[in-house]
Amino acid sequence: MEKKMKWVENECHDHLMTERSSCQDQVISEEKDVHEPMIKEEINVHDEVIKEEKEVNANVIIDKKKKKKEELKLP
Repeated sequence: MEKKMKWVENECHDHLMTERSSCQDQVISEEKDVHEPMIKEEINVHDEVIKEEKEVNANVIIDKKKKKKEELKLP
């Protein structure tokens, strides 16, 4: 009787652990499904910001060069 109880206990424990593992895998999968698009969007936004910063910096440099040329032309 005790052997059978132990066997049932082990079977239940194994089943619960398998179920738990399956649930954890599902949660991880769902988190990836949510996080991956967010990360891609964040990267796209970051790349866009860097691109805009480069354009602004280039325009600032061009404006500075124009001002310097104009200052040199003044008598």
